[in-house]
This record gives sequence, C-alpha cells and structure tokens, in this order.
Amino acid sequence: MVVFLSALLIPFIFLVAGVITKIYPPKKINGTYGYRTKRSMANQKAWDFANIYSSNLCIRLGAIGMLLFGLIYAFMDTNETTWIILLFVDLFGTCIALGYFTEKKLKEQFMDVTNG
Repeated sequence: MVVFLSALLIPFIFLVAGVITKIYPPKKINGTYGYRTKRSMANQKAWDFANIYSSNLCIRLGAIGMLLFGLIYAFMDTNETTWIILLFVDLFGTCIALGYFTEKKLKEQFMDVTNG
C-alpha cells in the first residue's frame, strides 16, 4: 500500500502544480515561475498562452496518471520493483508529454513570432 501511495505522488504533484499555476498564473515573463522555454518566452502573448495551456494539460495528465495507477493497483498484482519502474515511466512520460504537446501548440499558434 505504501508503494502504491508513493506511485500516486507523481501524478498528484502534476495535478496540484497545474491547479496552482491555473489559479496563480505568472503575469510576466520570468526565469523562475511558469512554463519556461525559448518559444514560450518569445513574447507576452506566447507566455500567457503557454502557461494557460500547460496548466490545463498538467491537470489532465495528473488526473489520467492517478486513474491509471488506481486501475493498475486494482486489477494487477504488481511488486515493488514494478511500481518503481512505473513511477519513473510516469514521471518521464508526463514531463515529455507536457513539453511536447505545449511546444507543438505554441508552434502552431505563434510560428511566425518564434521563427518556427
């Protein structure tokens, strides 16, 4: 049970981070708080768009992660090693998905501004 709760920690952190960023979005481009990439920091419109989009995506990815771990726990007999592997797959997969989809959407919306 402790391993399962630990595995839920990653999606829960993404869910909470998404909610906090949605409620308190960064107002100005900065190097500390918000979705910070070259494309998102190109101008204020891109910055605002990226932070709204990524916070919503972060909430969805966190919720999906929690649901998946719950289903895996309910229907599969997994050992501690499997949970640790799933934890790392979830962490890296969520980070990659968040960056990939946000950058893809930024590129679609602001291609001319950020030079592609």
